[in-house]
Amino acid sequence: MTIGILIGRIFPAAVMAVAAAILTTAGFDHLRQFETGREIQRLRKVIEDAAAANDEGAGQRILTATEAILTYPHAGNFDSRTQEKAAIALTTAFQFCVIQQRCSSEKREAMAEGAQGFIKTRLAGAPADTYSWMRIAWVHLLSGRPWYDLRPYMRMVIRTGVYEPALIRASLAIMMPFWNDLDDEERLSVRGIARRTYGLPGERRHLAAQAVAKLATPGWSVIMADMLVDSRAAEDINREMRILLRRN
Repeated sequence: MTIGILIGRIFPAAVMAVAAAILTTAGFDHLRQFETGREIQRLRKVIEDAAAANDEGAGQRILTATEAILTYPHAGNFDSRTQEKAAIALTTAFQFCVIQQRCSSEKREAMAEGAQGFIKTRLAGAPADTYSWMRIAWVHLLSGRPWYDLRPYMRMVIRTGVYEPALIRASLAIMMPFWNDLDDEERLSVRGIARRTYGLPGERRHLAAQAVAKLATPGWSVIMADMLVDSRAAEDINREMRILLRRN
């Protein structure tokens, strides 16, 4: 006698209740969402691995995986976590195609629109998700949009709280090229973000690298001047700059 039959004889009502729950629409929906999430994660990994490899077949693997996501059944009903996976996958694909100058303009446009669609759907349910605001700003930047198109998204990045160093560096990378287009409030926000970040000793090497590469740009000159007011920060930054300049 199998365990299943034994349990069925001892707890027949319980077994029937479990079976009924599994066979309900809700149960099927849960199973479908699980399988969908796993498949989108697999496609995301294909895209990320291809972008990292950047070999001869990378572009085609990315296009195939992207098409699978964009045409996936019930894509409009993805749960929040699957929306995020799809958004990351399409953003990665779009970034690869733009930077490596791969894919046709039509394919890149489809990636950008698909990524924005998933991001906006996720934000409708999680408006405080800083990462999603950052991703949609990044897609706009890669699309060559002017600052006034990025402004509402970057303001939400700042408003929802930029605390992680990686997010802060990404924020600065997006905003600094537009320094001359920022209004006074936005410049103050950028300077405040930079002070909080580069006030951490472990982050000063990154500022030094930016300074060596981009010191001539107005925004980075302002940030550097802010940080050099602190004598300890100034000492750390100057030391890191000397190391970088010797390597170069």
